[in-house]
Amino acid sequence: MNKTNKKNWVMWLIIAIASIIFSASVILNITYLPKYFALKNRVDNTLKIKINAYDATKPVHEMLFSSNYESTMLTLGDLMQNYPDSFEVIASGSLGHWLEGVNTNNGWIKKTAHDSEYWAITSPTNSKCKGNTDPKSNIPDICGVGIDDLFLKNNDIFNLMLVTQ
Repeated sequence: MNKTNKKNWVMWLIIAIASIIFSASVILNITYLPKYFALKNRVDNTLKIKINAYDATKPVHEMLFSSNYESTMLTLGDLMQNYPDSFEVIASGSLGHWLEGVNTNNGWIKKTAHDSEYWAITSPTNSKCKGNTDPKSNIPDICGVGIDDLFLKNNDIFNLMLVTQ
C-alpha cells in the first residue's frame, strides 16, 4: 500500500466514524429533546389542588377526607379520572363525567341509586364557583358547571358535598 492510498483510507475511516457519531447524536437529540422539554414544562406547570369531601346528608357535616394533589391536568374531571382509587367517575355520554363516589379511610361513599342524593361541588377559589349560591339549598360558592368544565388553577380548593335534594 502506498502512502497516498494509506492516507486516503485513514481519512475515509475518520470521516466515517465522525459521521456515525454525528448521526447518533442527531437521532438521540431528536428522540430525547422533546421528552426533556415536556418533562421540564410539566414540572414548571404543576398545580397544587386541595380537595375536601363532606357528607352533608347528616345533621353535622362529616368530613370524609381532605387531600392535596399536584397535577398537570386541565380540569377537575381529568384530575379525578387520574385517581381512580380516590374517585369514582362515570361517563354519561354527551353530558360529560359524573362523580359517583369518593374513597375514604372507611371505604367508598357513593351517592344512592335514586336521584335524591348528589355530589355538590363548591369552591371559594375557582372563578366558575366563587360567589354563586344555590337558591334551593343555600350552599355558597357552588359550582354551576360539571367537573369537566372546572378548569384548574394553582392553589384551587374544591369541596365535594354529598347532599340530599
